[in-house]
Amino acid sequence: MTILKNRIQKVSNTTNVLYSFDIFDTVFTRSVAEPVAIFSLMQSILMTDKSFLDIPQIVRSNFFTIRIDSEAFIRANKYITCQVFEITLDDIYNNIKHNYDLSIEQIERLKELEITTEIKNIVPIPETINKIKSYLYDKKRVVLISDMYLNEKQIRRLLVSIDEIFEDIKIYVSSEFNKTKNNGNLYEYIKQEENIDYCNWYHVGDNWAVDVKKARNKNINANLLEKEPLMPYEARYLWEKN
Repeated sequence: MTILKNRIQKVSNTTNVLYSFDIFDTVFTRSVAEPVAIFSLMQSILMTDKSFLDIPQIVRSNFFTIRIDSEAFIRANKYITCQVFEITLDDIYNNIKHNYDLSIEQIERLKELEITTEIKNIVPIPETINKIKSYLYDKKRVVLISDMYLNEKQIRRLLVSIDEIFEDIKIYVSSEFNKTKNNGNLYEYIKQEENIDYCNWYHVGDNWAVDVKKARNKNINANLLEKEPLMPYEARYLWEKN
């Protein structure tokens, strides 16, 4: 009986494997040269779409800079005052609301504009998506991980816009746990939640420092999703285009 129990335990351990993927620039990328170019696109919409005429001119004509500065300020302020490692989209826009005396309704429309602009500029990465589909087809356990100010619901909207397979995949995002891949404690949290041994965990991401080095420091089997860097003329073209 003891021998049988040991065999069952051994088989159980070999099936307890986790596959995780970073999201941004791993599952999908953006059609802009840099992520902040999304805010440039938003500024163009704010300046040309009449439905946003109620937003103060100073906000509409300077949105690109305002959005970047607000995120930078909130990140620094929250870390210094509260030791908060991650911020939320609400944090960023509440700061804009306070600085420019906007209404809740105006802020909600700006946040929605950011999400819809992200969706319109998503470029799926087939290599990753096909790998995820193959794992799901084989009944393997798959989760997605992101250090991001968007919450789980917002990120899922982006993902489902490219493929419905993402409707039910578990998402761990730093903004909801105040834990990040960057300092390693999001990996620790996932290990506990998923009841997984690091040696049975396989992770893929595009960031060497965060997705590979930090993960390998935990003995996670981490691999880099390599991508071709933009040539200078390509980056310049995309910036001018957007």
